[in-house]
Amino acid sequence: YSTDTVSGIPVQANTPLSLLVRAPGESFVEGTVTGKTGVPSTLTAGTSYTLDVRSVDLYNNLAPDGRQILLTANDVYAGVPAPQSLALGQTQFLNDFLPSAATGNLVISAADNDVLTPKLTGQTINGITVVPGTPDRMIVALPGQTLVPGKVVAPYGVTGVPTASTAGVTFNAQIYATDQRYNVVSTVNKPTINLTSDDPFVPSLGAVGMASGQAS
Repeated sequence: YSTDTVSGIPVQANTPLSLLVRAPGESFVEGTVTGKTGVPSTLTAGTSYTLDVRSVDLYNNLAPDGRQILLTANDVYAGVPAPQSLALGQTQFLNDFLPSAATGNLVISAADNDVLTPKLTGQTINGITVVPGTPDRMIVALPGQTLVPGKVVAPYGVTGVPTASTAGVTFNAQIYATDQRYNVVSTVNKPTINLTSDDPFVPSLGAVGMASGQAS
């Protein structure tokens, strides 16, 4: 007997059940176990990126839906876009996500933020690396203060209250070269960092060298 081949058979997606988030470096692949291929790219703090979210069926096929989607991140100072609604199962947060803190484990989540039930199962991407941006400033951490990478509210880049000092008693301070989001940039090396104060009797505190973005 001869064989026969039938082609062009349409296959429609099943009911939407969950969400998929695509970070830079990833691609959607329908009908696969994970629904994606590739790994998230390394991001740079202070740079905006595009994130894509889609609703999918049990087999990770694009399944049309119109619910509102909420993005969240474990970077508390990141620029996270406002919720958006899916259009035919997809939405793009175009150049709207801005990581702030340099880290080896940025976590981004997408969740169903709509009133419709049953809820679509959300997705979380973790382990995204964020590196510091270009160095453009220095910050000083006094005794009693601790560095907080990516902190863009006062006191910038640090937390804590400076410990009270005593006249005539020296104390140590840490100086850091950072990017615009107050992440330490370890590639900065300077032979001379001049230190000054507004104390009229000690206007100059001397100079120190900076290595790997740090001086004290």
